[in-house]
Amino acid sequence: MAIQPAIRSRSQIFEFYPISAKEIEPVLIRAAKEHLGFTLTAEQAHAIANSGSGNGDVRVSLNILDTLHAMHPTELTMKDIEDFARNQHFAFDKDTTKHYDYLSAFQDSIEGSDADAALY
Repeated sequence: MAIQPAIRSRSQIFEFYPISAKEIEPVLIRAAKEHLGFTLTAEQAHAIANSGSGNGDVRVSLNILDTLHAMHPTELTMKDIEDFARNQHFAFDKDTTKHYDYLSAFQDSIEGSDADAALY
């Protein structure tokens, strides 16, 4: 994607880079303690931050933590985290047209009032 030079010269450009797993881990530990009310170990935070789903995105890692807590509210183990990470198979490739196929299927399932298909 290119921005016209006339617009670019009148704008401030900020580049955002993926955040390292090491920077995500303390955020996960704090969120678990302050918002979810349980203690997340450094090892567990490391596993979630490196799960591959986040790709340097704190928001995605927090969503994974929230989902894991909802699935295992009493006790979260390393095996639970590993199993969850292993079962994440949704592939999204912005450089191809697959995402249009996913969006089209999602829209069709909503229009057809098929809740199960929309969730899938």
